[in-house]
Amino acid sequence: MKPASASPPRRFGLSRADRVGWIITIVLCISLVIGWTVVKRQRQAAERDWSVHSLKSLGLVLQEFAAEHGCYPDESTAPAVKTATGTDLDLSGSTSNRLFRQLIASGLKSERPFFSKFGGSRKPDNLFENDATALAPGECGYWYLTSDGSGQWGPEAVLAMTPLLKGSTRFDPEPLGGMAVILYQSNAARVLPIQRDGQVLSPLTGKSLLDPQDPCWHGHPPVIHECE
Repeated sequence: MKPASASPPRRFGLSRADRVGWIITIVLCISLVIGWTVVKRQRQAAERDWSVHSLKSLGLVLQEFAAEHGCYPDESTAPAVKTATGTDLDLSGSTSNRLFRQLIASGLKSERPFFSKFGGSRKPDNLFENDATALAPGECGYWYLTSDGSGQWGPEAVLAMTPLLKGSTRFDPEPLGGMAVILYQSNAARVLPIQRDGQVLSPLTGKSLLDPQDPCWHGHPPVIHECE
């Protein structure tokens, strides 16, 4: 009687079929990760494109407002806007949501130009007839910069920007793929990289855009109005 032949040794304790199964699983996992990364980058690029487009639209509306009222909307213009328009909206407050309500009261019939993705954002519902719905928290995605009233800025100064971290002057790299979208007084909108420390540098001076010593502020640093 012949002795039973010994089965071939298994590498790492796995049969050939097991090894093939593991390889297929690893390849599938890598493919899913790559696919998810590509989709995420495409979505972030689309969000950036939207932010550039909507910021330029918002910039035009702000310029029209300034031509009529002598300055961009701030707390000082709220009483005049309320009197001129007869709006029932509450225009008090210093957040960008509240200040931009003056643009809606002045005739802008859409919330879409105010939207950009940031932590806590939500798509605007285009309902702005009352205080509960007009630029409700999350519907405005732009941090808005105004002067303290003691001086005038040049066209290279920043007017609005996104996305920042709430309660901070640091930019958030997550929503727009490590990039920030900046609107200047000239109504130019630029996409700029966010540095590791959360700052965005001026292409002209290399300083932080929000550095109060940057020449663009002409010695009058901005008041930054945060989104709700």
